[in-house]
Amino acid sequence: MGINSKNYIKKLQSGNEHALEYVYDKHIPLVKSIIYKVIGKFDDNGLVEECINDVFLSVWNNSNKFKGDEVNFKNWVCAIAKFKAIDYYRSTVKKSEIILDTIEIKDKNTFRRRNFNS
Repeated sequence: MGINSKNYIKKLQSGNEHALEYVYDKHIPLVKSIIYKVIGKFDDNGLVEECINDVFLSVWNNSNKFKGDEVNFKNWVCAIAKFKAIDYYRSTVKKSEIILDTIEIKDKNTFRRRNFNS
């Protein structure tokens, strides 16, 4: 019996990799749009793709904790996408702030590094 909209959650929870493919194909447009809204402007090195992979890895690893129907499953996947994207945003912004904090503008054409040890 194949994977379909009636059995994919149970198949996923039993460790069926084809069910994960089904979930990916079914939810990737929504997951990608959520992630792009949060971190799309920071995507310089495949950050969005990395976050997408992390979302579906979390779905795979935590599927046995999910209790509910197909609508709740969609909401659950969206919540994972939202919180993963926020985590990636925070890590990206913090890295950017650290880099900007180490640069001091001497004048409009010259930059120098601050020495935080003095």
